[in-house]
Amino acid sequence: MKIDSILKEIFKDILKINNSEINSIDQNKSKNWDSVNHMNLILEIERRFDIILDENDVIKIKDYKSCHKLINNKLND
Repeated sequence: MKIDSILKEIFKDILKINNSEINSIDQNKSKNWDSVNHMNLILEIERRFDIILDENDVIKIKDYKSCHKLINNKLND
């Protein structure tokens, strides 16, 4: 499973961004990353990677890199 390609697809679809914006996207600086889209990201990540994110995990996701790291850790536990 390629975390990077799947996660980029999720971010692009939900946050309506292009490839060049993915690595620099930040929850606090993006107009498209509101609370609803944050939950949409979470739900889609859980579905596509077949993982469960708890409340602490959800809070840790602030940008693409933190999300990628979290998924990688979950899948390798």
